[in-house]
Amino acid sequence: AARCFAAFLSHLPTSGSLLEIGSGDGYFLNLMRSRGWQVAGCDPSPHSDIAAEKYRINVAKEMFRPDLFSRKFDCVVMRHVLEHVLDPISFLRSVRSVMADNGLMAVEVPDGVHLLRNGMAWAFYHEHLSYFSVPSLREVVRSAGFTVFRTRSGDGVIYLLARRTHRPVGEREVPRALDCSRHVGVFTRRVSELRREWGELAARLVADGSDIYLYGAGTHTTFLLHTTRLPAKMIVDSNRALGGMRLAIAPETDIGSPENLRRLGRNAVVVVSTFSFQDEIVKNLRKIITESMRIVTLYPRWRFVKTKEGRPWSV
Repeated sequence: AARCFAAFLSHLPTSGSLLEIGSGDGYFLNLMRSRGWQVAGCDPSPHSDIAAEKYRINVAKEMFRPDLFSRKFDCVVMRHVLEHVLDPISFLRSVRSVMADNGLMAVEVPDGVHLLRNGMAWAFYHEHLSYFSVPSLREVVRSAGFTVFRTRSGDGVIYLLARRTHRPVGEREVPRALDCSRHVGVFTRRVSELRREWGELAARLVADGSDIYLYGAGTHTTFLLHTTRLPAKMIVDSNRALGGMRLAIAPETDIGSPENLRRLGRNAVVVVSTFSFQDEIVKNLRKIITESMRIVTLYPRWRFVKTKEGRPWSV
């Protein structure tokens, strides 16, 4: 995800000062530093320690505020920050105050319309106070004193580039809200379809007496288990930090490494529980699973994927 966003910014100058608000472990800052930027960041989370330890980047372990830094920045980056902010326009105006004249601002947020259209109920987090469409994000940014000159949407996210304007920021302008009625209708129908389809899958696997393993320990799996109550023997995830933990909805089921799948037999079925990374996970699974195992993907409808030779798995 960080590399995709960096590619979106690839046409920008390769020098100047760059601030990332919500810089996490510093991976993106390190990426931009390698391109010639002088980087700084702020993030109150424990992940900010990694930036110093692994990348030797000093990150202010605090929430952003205008007086946190003593200099102006040529570029400010916010990746999955704005949806957490109570008042996005006021926040962006405070960001504007730490930017150089004609400075650039790059923003990444979830695409609310994409989530609705695809019935992605698991992707609506209580920590997110706002969801944006491309028009509404452009309007919010414009109202805060920026000129938007590039946007892109795809894979469930919106990218936006804007420039700090010279015009004074006047009275607060309230951006037009998206008429959600049509999209909400699509959302509810799609969620109903997913519940029905996944219910059919669960009944099939239980009737077959399959040993069920779920790949993915995120909110998608929580929604899948809430919908189907699949009796999973284990949940696996490539994030090693989750090893030994358990999801609240599955307190008896361990989260383990994908390496555990190497030892499974013919009765095992691995259900790939993700929307965005389904093909990537299947590709990785084919490197470690045995010929006799089965893999199920859920999109666009659930199905058994093919073997390494291209033949369907026996079902």
